[in-house]
Amino acid sequence: MTRLSRKPLLALLLLYTALILHGTLWPCNFDFGGEFVSKRVQVISWIPEVTDANRGGVVLDIVLNFTLFLPFGALAWLYRSKGAQPRRSAWVPALWGMILSVSVETLQVWLPSRFPSATDVFTDTLGSLFGASATCVMVDSIGRRFPDSANVARHRLPA
Repeated sequence: MTRLSRKPLLALLLLYTALILHGTLWPCNFDFGGEFVSKRVQVISWIPEVTDANRGGVVLDIVLNFTLFLPFGALAWLYRSKGAQPRRSAWVPALWGMILSVSVETLQVWLPSRFPSATDVFTDTLGSLFGASATCVMVDSIGRRFPDSANVARHRLPA
């Protein structure tokens, strides 16, 4: 049996990360003025919440952020797992999702058209965790239900 190469998975993960960055930071009209930033930091929603007077459509925003990070968690789990213990390996992609989300929200401080919030970090992290966990369960389930396809669960292809 030949080992499934991690390079295509890494390429997909990096491409999807680039799409997330593009979608969450567009338009890239950064304002690095000190006065602008100090005003922005004062209005950041630091505590995750479902209702926010400064933003419309918060529930839709939560659903979209969660959904946006599902594939990220799945790809990160597939890239990282290599047949590792399922329960342990789902947390690392969630951590990667949180790091990506904190990076995005930090950069959004300098974007006048964006609104950074802790709610976004929370929902993005949950999306990554759920995407990784769901992928873990599906791959494990395939391996258990179809013993002949155990190679799928170990990310191996027939020679």
